[in-house]
Amino acid sequence: MKTKSRILFIFTILFLCSLALFACEKNKGNPVSSEKFTVTVIGGTGSGEYEKGETVTIIAEEKADRVFSEWQIDGEKVSEDSTYSFTVTKSVTIIAFFEYKAVTEKYSVKVINGTGGGSFENGETATVIASAIEGKTFTEWRINGEKVSSKPTYSFTVTKDVVITAVYKVNPEKYTITVEGGTGGGEYYEGETVTINADQTSIKVFSEWQIDGIKVSDNPTYSFTVTKNALIVAVYEYIPSSLSYYVPDNTEQIKKSASPDFSYDALLFSAAKGEKESGQVILYNGIGLSDLHYFINFSDFTNETGYIIEKDNVSTYIQHYVNVTENWNSGTYNSSYYPNGKTVLGTGYYPDALIPYDVAVFSGENSLSSVGGNNNGIWFTLSVPKDARAGLYRGTLTIEVEDEGYLLIPVSITVYDFVMPSQTYFKSNISIWSQFHEFEGVEGYEPAGYFGMEMDYYQKMREFIAERKISVEGIQTHYFVAHMGLYVDKAREVTLDGRVGSYDLLPMVKRNVSLSLGGIDFQNLRVVMEYDEYYNEVNHLMGLRTLLNGLAQASTNEINLFKKAIIRVPENDEPGGTIESFIECILSENVIKRSINYVLNDAGINWTGKSEVKEALKNITVINTTNPGRTALFTGGSQTFYYKAENGVHKITKKGSGLSEFLNPTPSVTVSIPANHTLFYDETNGNSSTRVYVDYNTLNGACPEFNYFRYGTEYYDSIINMKNDGDPATHVWWYSCCNPEPPYASLFINAPMIKLRANRFIQFSLGIEGELYYCANRWNQEYRDASGNIATRIVDPWLDPNRVNGCNGDGMLIYPALNRYAAYNAVKSQNEKVLFCSSIRLENYMESADDYDYLCLAQSLINKIADRDIKTSVQTRFNGYIDTLFGKSGNVPDPCACITDPAVLKTARANIANLIVELKC
Repeated sequence: MKTKSRILFIFTILFLCSLALFACEKNKGNPVSSEKFTVTVIGGTGSGEYEKGETVTIIAEEKADRVFSEWQIDGEKVSEDSTYSFTVTKSVTIIAFFEYKAVTEKYSVKVINGTGGGSFENGETATVIASAIEGKTFTEWRINGEKVSSKPTYSFTVTKDVVITAVYKVNPEKYTITVEGGTGGGEYYEGETVTINADQTSIKVFSEWQIDGIKVSDNPTYSFTVTKNALIVAVYEYIPSSLSYYVPDNTEQIKKSASPDFSYDALLFSAAKGEKESGQVILYNGIGLSDLHYFINFSDFTNETGYIIEKDNVSTYIQHYVNVTENWNSGTYNSSYYPNGKTVLGTGYYPDALIPYDVAVFSGENSLSSVGGNNNGIWFTLSVPKDARAGLYRGTLTIEVEDEGYLLIPVSITVYDFVMPSQTYFKSNISIWSQFHEFEGVEGYEPAGYFGMEMDYYQKMREFIAERKISVEGIQTHYFVAHMGLYVDKAREVTLDGRVGSYDLLPMVKRNVSLSLGGIDFQNLRVVMEYDEYYNEVNHLMGLRTLLNGLAQASTNEINLFKKAIIRVPENDEPGGTIESFIECILSENVIKRSINYVLNDAGINWTGKSEVKEALKNITVINTTNPGRTALFTGGSQTFYYKAENGVHKITKKGSGLSEFLNPTPSVTVSIPANHTLFYDETNGNSSTRVYVDYNTLNGACPEFNYFRYGTEYYDSIINMKNDGDPATHVWWYSCCNPEPPYASLFINAPMIKLRANRFIQFSLGIEGELYYCANRWNQEYRDASGNIATRIVDPWLDPNRVNGCNGDGMLIYPALNRYAAYNAVKSQNEKVLFCSSIRLENYMESADDYDYLCLAQSLINKIADRDIKTSVQTRFNGYIDTLFGKSGNVPDPCACITDPAVLKTARANIANLIVELKC
């Protein structure tokens, strides 16, 4: 047994030695490694073998239901950090210990009529906010019927499920208290106490408060409990002003030193719904109260049922007086045109320019002045709302004279029970002169565009005129005729604008031709361009063919761009009597007809669904400013001369004895015009005498001065024959400027406006389609220079209204305001600047357009009457009303015999308005 043990021991020793030798051989040349230990981590990460002295970091596991507590080795706590680092010195087992999380109880908070509900842990704070409910006021929060808070925002600790309710009370009714003549008005709840205070000034003394005309207090400070809507009016004993006043008709311009023939007892307005109506008051300062300011206020206007037209519907203007020192006299006279001679108008200070009240107050022009006389005029324009109720309204105009007293003027408004037509019947054409940039060239309105015409300024002037139902010469500045798309847009705009009755679509630029014939020089003969061309070799402008074609393409039966269109020729605004003007008319009308025929037949337009467009183009209004029936003699020879076009060259030829000589004239006077411009005087329009003759067979449209419409005058028969020829393409307008002279209607500053108003009734009776007036803003003056030649200079119409030889205000219906009121404009935005001031004449022009709409509306209703006997009876009544406005010559209306009594006009207007109401019912 011992022997075996020794053998096993020796064997073990030898085996260990062998292992040692093997290890030594294997590790020969290598350093001896350090001691390694095993780290075992239970409940975390970081287990592994580490060398002695190495640092180990272990991390405890994250458990959903437990929280880490501590690390233990051999039952001893070594750390409470879930991440623990230590130095390895031996093999160890390290155990992470965890504690179970405490279970937190959750509760529900439900909020009624508020916000802040949800799920909350036991002990958590909840904050609830009461909702705002219209017509109610929050009072308290309740839980289980018990009040817990009176604050709309409430916080509490959640310990159980709760339902918390916001409780409200219904608000009392809210009423409006309106205070006139004092302060304290506003919206108040029923039962609330209101305190109001009467205004106090040195020139009025409080008397009492009234509600519905009943006295409620004589204390200037008055408190009461609100129970309903109320208008409470402070009644004053006004200290009366020493001034007196007149209320003349709106057709009268009362000079600074004159008294009206008649004064109304109240400021009277009579108008349809949607109509503008003017009135005026003249303050008479006969007691020397110079330089005192006066202030203007209206009450609201109330009818017998309590319906109100608010005072803001009245616009107020201060009348500016201009000094008229000279009267117009052309020196020509024809007894058939002036059967009782010409009328010499007055001189002196006449009211004309109308300064907006706020501008006048800013500039101090709301002050009494005795320069030129003691009158100080105020102008008012009432805009009747379209939804106003018919009937009689009453109110008060109060004028406070600074530190002196008050004037109380009753106001009466009669509203007729019909609405003015949304589309005016009145057709007009008035020029805008391009030189306004010379007068008003300041920052923001620098000269720009063709002929220095600033686009924005032009468009604002056009809009200013359109507000008064008057149509300017065209829809465009020169810029628009160079761009078809822009032109179509503007044409569509005016077509849809009910204030615009007509627009001129002709390109502004015309071809100038110079020639000499039979010893007569034709300089700057103007004819309409038919084709496109480059004007000044820079700006591409459209010829008439292109323009008509573009409008036809863009038109529909619903939006017919030719419906309001007119073509006005020639460029000269006045009806001419020269050979040149006749040739211009004939040439231009031929070009127009050729252009229309081209678009109708050769332009390739599909007219399907455009029958109304086609008809409107075919019968478009062409206005030649000439008198049909007039002749002009070629004084330079006894031959008859003709225009003829051959191969792009236009010739004026004389007719020989044979047809071949006429067709191939030699010699001839030629006028070179670029190729493709076939503007010509067709030889079929020739006449065998030595005159150029313009009659209603030559032209389809004419616009003579309106004195030629007087029965028995030289061209009356030709004009009437043209008007009555039955051709829908024939159109007759009439024209006014400095001619015809008074007693005919005139737009002179010193001419009575009643004639202008009456003239519109004559126009309607004669069937004249429209009126041409030559300019709205010609702020220049013709005069003789040092050499005796006629020259032109810029003139300020505020200071000198004499445009030429006593034509006071002729062509000056608008006053420039941009520079005059520079201080006011400096504090205003671009859209708030005052650019123009109207005139009494322009406002009466607008009123005359309304008169014309009355007439056309009445006639359209008469035309609808089915019963012939009733229709005849009503037509007779209607004609009788119209006939009161003028006298007759040869049993036709006489433009030289307009009425002079404004009362006659007012009666006729009222009768026609009442007839319209009757027919509408």
